Amino acid sequence: MSPMRDLTYVLSSFPVARETFVTGEIAAVADRVERVRVVALTRTDEPDQRPGGIPERVGVDWFPRLGESRWASGLARAAATRRLPLGHARRLPSPAGFRAGVGDLYRASRAAAFAGLGPSGLAGTHVHAHFATRGAMAARALATALGRPYSVTVHAYDLYMDNPFLACVVEDAALVVAISEHGRESLLARFALAADRIRVIHVGVPTDALGAQAAELHPRPTTDGPVRLVSAGRLVAKKGFGTLIEAVAILRARRRDVVLEIVGDGPLRPELDAAVRRQGLGEVVTLAGQVSPEAARAQIGQADAFVLACTQGADGDLDGIPVVLMEAMALGVPVISTRLAGIPELIYHGRTGRLASAEDPAGLADEIEVTLTMPPDRRAEQTADARRFVAAQFDQARNAQRLIDAIDDLASAQPSTSSAIRRR
Repeated sequence: MSPMRDLTYVLSSFPVARETFVTGEIAAVADRVERVRVVALTRTDEPDQRPGGIPERVGVDWFPRLGESRWASGLARAAATRRLPLGHARRLPSPAGFRAGVGDLYRASRAAAFAGLGPSGLAGTHVHAHFATRGAMAARALATALGRPYSVTVHAYDLYMDNPFLACVVEDAALVVAISEHGRESLLARFALAADRIRVIHVGVPTDALGAQAAELHPRPTTDGPVRLVSAGRLVAKKGFGTLIEAVAILRARRRDVVLEIVGDGPLRPELDAAVRRQGLGEVVTLAGQVSPEAARAQIGQADAFVLACTQGADGDLDGIPVVLMEAMALGVPVISTRLAGIPELIYHGRTGRLASAEDPAGLADEIEVTLTMPPDRRAEQTADARRFVAAQFDQARNAQRLIDAIDDLASAQPSTSSAIRRR
């Protein structure tokens, strides 16, 4: 067990089954820390209330809302004990800033009410948030109410898109976790943060479980029928599915017998359907729709290659290091992606996979072709290297321990780390 005895995860919404990298981390941390709880701003209507194998002993709650008896009683108790972080609303000289400040005040009141209710062990907890958004603002308010430090894991859209919460969250956090070196460098370039306040801890996947699943799957040999490519993700611009469809059209024009299945759903489905028809690929490209994470992994594990043509959307959104690439590598499937953000930290070109430039259909087709024509022994060597690398650097359990160690280091090195927050 870690010296840290109590950890509170603060999230914007819960449960969110697709965020396997968050729920899996919580489950792994719960194996190593005496008491773990999850508290969120919004309760979703998803049926699985404990996704990712979160054990029953992990407490799950939601911040009290305005009008609930818990909100009033908790706020009254917080006021009596001077646990009111209401001065932490941002004050920005604009109508938009005023609205944001009101939102901050409301989140702070909900956090104070939760602190006032005082669940067992809360007074000595460490507060950790995922994504530097509204949930992290609530984490900041809760930590302030408790007189405790907080930390935050910054991912991708919260870092690369316009995010009014980012500066406030990272500047006040005692520890900022970046999921990639690229993310860390972006934070250091934008904010006056001490380098030792930012740690790179990758999100991870359960490599042992995926390895066992890979052993049960039986990929069809590439010599038997069409070569089967699989891609997966939400159908949004940053996934680059349009570029991938163009690459498949190029491969077909080169007489390569390939088919493509895209697993996932999203707002760009009509546009991608139209692209498939326009390229005359109706019998070649399948938009399979949304499936469970387990079914998606089974589809990936039976592919001849997994391709994700990541790009940056017009709104600035892009992936940090897509978890689905880690899953494919752990399943022993060759991967092809793009040189973008933190992806080259996962896929070393020619060693653990192949990389093309973003939005380059011909270059992507070239890298797919190289992968598919690779000698079997070289292909086996590359997928084995990829599996070993993911197990060493992107394993969920190992990286959960790295997070715990970083928080323990924080507690031992900076015993009064919350003082900067309390002074504001």
